[in-house]
Amino acid sequence: MAITQQLVSVKCPFCGHQMSAPVDSIIDAEQRPDLKVRFLQGQLNVFQCPRCGNAMGLTTPILYHDGSKQLLFCLTPANANLRGADIQKTIGTLTNALMNSLPPEKRKAYLFQPRMFLTAESMAEAILEADGITKEMIAAQKAKIALIDELLQARADQEKLKSLVTQNKALLDAEFFQMLSSLIAAARTEPQRKAAQELTDLYIALLPLTEVGQEILKAEKQYREEIIAAKDELLRRLVAAQDDAEVEELVRVGRPYMDYAFFQDLTAQIEAAPPKEAQRLTRRREQILAIAERQDDELKKALQERADLLRRLLQAADIEAILQESLPLLDDTFFSILSANLQQAAQTGQRNAVQKLRQIGDRAMQLVRDNAPPVIKLVNRLMETRTAEETEQVLKENLDQIGPEFFEMVDALADELGEMGQTAASQQLQDIIQRAEALVGGK
Repeated sequence: MAITQQLVSVKCPFCGHQMSAPVDSIIDAEQRPDLKVRFLQGQLNVFQCPRCGNAMGLTTPILYHDGSKQLLFCLTPANANLRGADIQKTIGTLTNALMNSLPPEKRKAYLFQPRMFLTAESMAEAILEADGITKEMIAAQKAKIALIDELLQARADQEKLKSLVTQNKALLDAEFFQMLSSLIAAARTEPQRKAAQELTDLYIALLPLTEVGQEILKAEKQYREEIIAAKDELLRRLVAAQDDAEVEELVRVGRPYMDYAFFQDLTAQIEAAPPKEAQRLTRRREQILAIAERQDDELKKALQERADLLRRLLQAADIEAILQESLPLLDDTFFSILSANLQQAAQTGQRNAVQKLRQIGDRAMQLVRDNAPPVIKLVNRLMETRTAEETEQVLKENLDQIGPEFFEMVDALADELGEMGQTAASQQLQDIIQRAEALVGGK
């Protein structure tokens, strides 16, 4: 059973406007990791007044649960105006709601002894500590943020910038540059474009001055060389392609590499070729351009259809019927558009839009899972297992689905996740393949 929000009456402290707002009082880190992130960022139960536009945070008790670590924390803020009996009653209500959302086998003794906190900061520190992030790590992050501010002030003075780099070598590590990149991305909204440019200028200035920066420059150079090699290989294969189907597939896969420089190289080959070969290559260039234009038009149409769907969903009071009738459009393109809109809404403080987009995303994802082919459902279920014993049991229960299609899908997904840097998930899938092969072989 899903944990639901509660509607509470809130009065804006700035303009006095009375409104109803959805409140999250229970955070289950496994069911809703997004709520955990929002709590740690200080953004949980923060609302924007529709009248004056000011943001306000609601002080309310919060129950935090992480079943994988057997943690139950309870925040009862001092300024929530709760007394002893009220506190116990609130904790009991929240705990019962959490228990009802869990399957019977996960209702364990630790759920009756929550660790109490009076401030959100102290509970956030305990959550991070349980995740392996110590107070020292948090202090180091704060030091890096302070250093970024100091470096921004000094960026126009090259000597002062170099001096600060020398004094703070220990802080200028890979995490520092990741943090700086995140700040740049977060600042790329209209009101903060100047700040984004200042941070970008600082990032560029620091690259040649630091060891990590020099490694980044080296990696970027290698990446550019790999892109050039990929373009050369794509051009070679397109020139040598034997039939229209092969050209079509190469254009589809290689479209991101087909920029102005790519067609310059193709034109140079045409100009250097003998007359008969030049004619063939000219026809091939025209064919490539026609296919690319058609595929671009198809992509624009697909993007527009999914953007229109998202707009309809945002305007709808009831999203269920629209999602049900639009299942074919709930693909990677749709979720990419939704994710981009969610990020933009979060960066610009559009709280209501963020909440509606999350609701749409959660329900759309659930529908996709519910309507997925059996083999995909099985892979998703296997990815959710926590132990080798669980994996083995799920495989045994579904031996009839473990065939060539299963192995092909899991193998491809493992390769894709590995290329994306998600090594843990890739390794989990490889382990699943090994266990499945052992079971099938032992039938």
